[in-house]
Amino acid sequence: MISGLPVLGCNSSGLMESIVDPDVSGQPAFVRTGWLRVPDAETWSEAIMEKISLSQEERRQLSERTMQRASDVFGINKMAECMENTLKEAVHIGPMHVQSHLSLWVVMFLLSVFIAVIADL
Repeated sequence: MISGLPVLGCNSSGLMESIVDPDVSGQPAFVRTGWLRVPDAETWSEAIMEKISLSQEERRQLSERTMQRASDVFGINKMAECMENTLKEAVHIGPMHVQSHLSLWVVMFLLSVFIAVIADL
C-alpha cells in the first residue's frame, strides 16, 4: 500500500483494518483503497476486472489514497504517536515495584530494540 498499489485481500483479520472497501464498509466509493473479498476465485476475478476497468485518473486517485492510508495508519509517525501515548499511560500508572532490576532492564532493552527498528524504517 505504501507504494501506491491497491490491495485485493480476504475480508478477514488484519486486512479489514488495512483496506477500505466501500462494498464491505458502506463508505462512499471515493475512499476505496482496495478490495476485500471472500476467498473465491470467481469473486476475486470480478474484483480484478473492476480494477482493470478503472480510468487512468481513477487509478491515480486510488493509488494516492492507498499511499496516504498506509502512511496515516501504519507509518512511522503513527507508530511514534502510539508509542508516545503508551508511554504516557505507563507514567500515569505510577512506579513499578520490581522484585528484580533484571525485569526492568529487559523491558528497557526491548523498548530500545523497538525504537531502533522504527528508526531504521
